[in-house]
Amino acid sequence: MKYIVLLVALIILSVTNEGFSLPPLQQRTPNFVVLFADDLGYGDLSFNGHPTIRTPNLDRMAAEGMRFTQWYSAFPSCSPSRAALLTGRLPKRNGINCVLACCNVGGIANTEIMIPSLLKKKDYATAAVGKWHLGQQTKFLPTNFGFDTYFGIPYSADMGGLPQYPCAQGDVWCCAPLPLFHNETIIQQPVDILNIEPNMAAFAVDFIKKNQENPFFLYVAFMHTHVSVAGEYEQWSSAPFTNTSLRGRYGDALEETDWCVGQILETLRQLNLDSNTLVFFTSDNGPWLIKEEFGGSSGLFRSGKDTTWEGGIHMPGIAWWPGTITPFQVSQAVVSTMDIYTTVASLAGVPIPTDRVIDGLDITDVLLNNGPSPHDFLFFYHYDDVLNGTNNPVFAVRYDTWKVHYITSDPAFANLTIHNPPLLFNIQADPSEQYPLNVFEYPTVMNAVQKGLDIHLAGMVPGFDQCSLGTNFTLSPCCNAATNCVCGQDLSLSSSFSFLDAFSLTFKSRY
Repeated sequence: MKYIVLLVALIILSVTNEGFSLPPLQQRTPNFVVLFADDLGYGDLSFNGHPTIRTPNLDRMAAEGMRFTQWYSAFPSCSPSRAALLTGRLPKRNGINCVLACCNVGGIANTEIMIPSLLKKKDYATAAVGKWHLGQQTKFLPTNFGFDTYFGIPYSADMGGLPQYPCAQGDVWCCAPLPLFHNETIIQQPVDILNIEPNMAAFAVDFIKKNQENPFFLYVAFMHTHVSVAGEYEQWSSAPFTNTSLRGRYGDALEETDWCVGQILETLRQLNLDSNTLVFFTSDNGPWLIKEEFGGSSGLFRSGKDTTWEGGIHMPGIAWWPGTITPFQVSQAVVSTMDIYTTVASLAGVPIPTDRVIDGLDITDVLLNNGPSPHDFLFFYHYDDVLNGTNNPVFAVRYDTWKVHYITSDPAFANLTIHNPPLLFNIQADPSEQYPLNVFEYPTVMNAVQKGLDIHLAGMVPGFDQCSLGTNFTLSPCCNAATNCVCGQDLSLSSSFSFLDAFSLTFKSRY
C-alpha cells in the first residue's frame, strides 16, 4: 500500500486555493488548533533535553512561540484528561473520572458543552481528528458535540485487535478489530495502523485548506505515543519513520508525530493563516512507564502515567501564534489543559457557560504578556474505584510553589499510600519530589492549602460516574458482524486525489 491510504472519495476532495479572497485578518476572529499527544512525557522532546529523539518541528514551534515549564494535565490518564480539555471541567465534575473501555455503556454526557459547541455561536468550522476516547457509541462521538466532521479511532490503539493480534475473547479492553471512523461510519476495520498517523495529518491539512475562508477549530489527538496491542505494533510508525530513531520504536513514533505537526504548521504558513491562528501543543498525561522501552520519559519528574506525581501530570506545553505571541518566550506560570477551553472562548468572543462550574481559567494575559498564573490552586483526583468506596478524595493540590500529596501510588496502582500528615514539596526548588518537607514547619502554607481544599470540596458536585454503567460486548464498534467486524481492507488512495498524492511525496524529505 502507499504511505497515505484509507481516505476515500467521500471523505477528501481535492481543493484549489486560486481565486480565494480572505477578509482582512484584523476583521476575523482567530482560528484555533489543539495538538494533543498521547502518553508523551515531559522528557521526550528534544527542546526539553532528550538526547536521541529528534523533534525539529516542535522545537521550532517552541522557539517561535511560548514554551511552558509548568503546564499541568487535569488527570494522569487518557479519557479523563480529554474530557477535561474539551469541557474545561475537572473529570470529577463531567463524569469521565475513569478510563473508558472499548464496549462501555456510558460515555461523555450529552449535557456537557465542548469547545466546538461554544464556537458554533461564531460560525466556526470544526473538526476532530484522531483518538477520541470519550465513548465508542454513536451518541458519544464528536459529531454529537459540535464537531462538523471526525476522522479517527474511538479509543486507544491497544483497545482493538489487528490482523496478527486479534482480541482475546471476553476482554473488555480489546473488544473487536480496531475501527477507523469517518463521522459516524466505520470505513475500515481493522485500521491500517502503520499509516494512520500520516492519514490523520492529511485530513487535518485538507480541513484547513477547505476552511481557510472561515474561522475554524481543529482538534488533532494523535495516537502516538500510546502503545498498540502487541509485538511489532507495540510501538509503530509508517515506513519512512520505522527504524530511523536512535530511541528505537518509541522514537520512530514520536518523530512521525513531530513530522505531522510540521505539516500542519507549514500549511498555516503557506496559506498566510499563521498570524491569525493560535496553536496549542501538549499531552494528555505522562509516559506509561510500565511499558519500559515502549513508554516515554518524564525527564526529571517523578513517576509517570496513572499517578499524581509530577511525572503523571506535569506536561510539555507550547503556544504558537506568530505576530501575537512573542517568540522565544518561556512561561513559568502554572497553567492547566482546562485553561484552553476558557481562553479559546475569550479570544473568540463567546461567553462560557454560567450554569456549571468551569475549572479552566483565561490565560490570555500569560500568552500575550507572559503574565502570572491565574490559578490559586490546582486539584488532582484519581479514579473513583482506586480507594474502594472513599468517593475519590483529592490526591494532590498544587498551590503557588508548593504541592501537597494526600494519597500517592505507583504506575501499576501498587503501594497506594494515604499520607497523614500529607507530603509537602516545594516544586520549584524540588521538581523531582525527592525531598519532602516537614509540614509542621510550614503552618501558613498548610493552612492555606486546607482552606482552599475545603472551599473546593464544598463546591464539588460530582457528575454521574459513566464507568459505573459497566460494559456490554454488543456495544463494541463493528462494521459488519457477518464478516467478524472486518471491512474496508481494500481501501487505497485513488490516483485521482492529487492533493494527497502530493502530500505523500513530502515523506521523501522529512526534515
